[in-house]
Amino acid sequence: MLLDWISLFLRWFHVIAGVAWIGASFYFIWLDNNLETPPDWKKQKGIKGDLWSVHGGGFYEVAKYEYGPEVMPEKLHWFKWEAYTTWISGFLLLGLVYYHGAAIYLIDSAVMALTPTEAIFRGLGIIFGGLFIYEAACRSPLAKYPQVFGIMFMVLLAAASYLATHWFSGRGAFIHVGALIGTIMAGNVFFKIMPAQRLMVEAVKNKQAVDPSWGMAAKLRSVHNNYLTLPLLFIMISNHYPMTYQHQNAWLVLMAIGVVSAWIRHYFNLKHPWNDGCEGTDFVADMPQQLNPYRDCPTGENIGCGTRDNASNFMNWSYDACLAMFTKGQTLRMQAALIYARSELLNTNACQQSTSPNLGADIKIFPNPASYYFCIEVGDSILEEIPYTIFNAQGAKIEEGIILPNSLQHFPTYRNGIYFVQFRSGEKECIVKKIIIVN
Repeated sequence: MLLDWISLFLRWFHVIAGVAWIGASFYFIWLDNNLETPPDWKKQKGIKGDLWSVHGGGFYEVAKYEYGPEVMPEKLHWFKWEAYTTWISGFLLLGLVYYHGAAIYLIDSAVMALTPTEAIFRGLGIIFGGLFIYEAACRSPLAKYPQVFGIMFMVLLAAASYLATHWFSGRGAFIHVGALIGTIMAGNVFFKIMPAQRLMVEAVKNKQAVDPSWGMAAKLRSVHNNYLTLPLLFIMISNHYPMTYQHQNAWLVLMAIGVVSAWIRHYFNLKHPWNDGCEGTDFVADMPQQLNPYRDCPTGENIGCGTRDNASNFMNWSYDACLAMFTKGQTLRMQAALIYARSELLNTNACQQSTSPNLGADIKIFPNPASYYFCIEVGDSILEEIPYTIFNAQGAKIEEGIILPNSLQHFPTYRNGIYFVQFRSGEKECIVKKIIIVN
């Protein structure tokens, strides 16, 4: 009887902490997607975006700094205990119900005959083994490729689901996959988000520059957590519905629900940038309103909200390989971003424009646009080897090498799109030329 009361209040506390954690996750993703460009006097203070809102009979003004305030405030709220208390209460609940009562709730002899000790160790193996694999993937180059990383993560969850449903009772299997997801989410806070925030706070306190990579790394883990919230919530309530975990292919049911719920979360994350479809605006005059994003490699015009849109402009949802142009309005928005929000990019000395007239005049790229091949020709006025690097429109390095003086070199074309060829002279000087590929 006492254990039942402890279980009840622990479960209650777990739900309260989870609501606080997930609510904060939803709010900050929404906030980032709805920040407006601040006035100039706020930009001068380092404010990246702000938002006015009304709630509960009061008006609120929220401002987000690009790197941090000039002076650290005396009181600073850290969104960490919402995550920590959710995980601690959940793990205590897991131990009380499923490990203390393993013979009742975790072990199903019809699935696999296990002793309580064997079942507990297998359960902990799924949780912390999965956490180790996820954390290793996040710290590897794989994290730079979101789509590949997403596939890897789905494979990880599928493997955990399959093993759990073939080891434990249906209810015990589902709860362990949920425990794995919750542990990954709490691990994101503990291993990456909080350390990055501590570095940012210390840098501001010590009047030092804030490394943008700290915030980017923390933001990435926060986005991961945001997508995992709905699958986790489903698992939390699934033990009330045996039709899910008692299915003969329960692990497939779990994966299907996970994919659907993550996509629902993705829809709401995209809902804000799309400004609620046909009723909103992206503040680019020559970009028509769109009801929904379109993907793949469309040709011609895309029709949405009764308007026509060029299907190949850079700010749509087509695959990168299919993007071929910026509209005039997009160009103006990017120029404004470079002047105001990202002005530091204009002051970089990583590669200064060459002062040598020969470097630009005696390096030619033809044909341009190119279909099957293009050539780079270096004239005889250039007496040194010229290093070159080819980038795609997204800034990814495609190829690099050396071109000899007074030479002509042929290159096979890449996929359709715009590419940039950077030529260096010495350590600091360079020129950049554009090549358009149309196969």
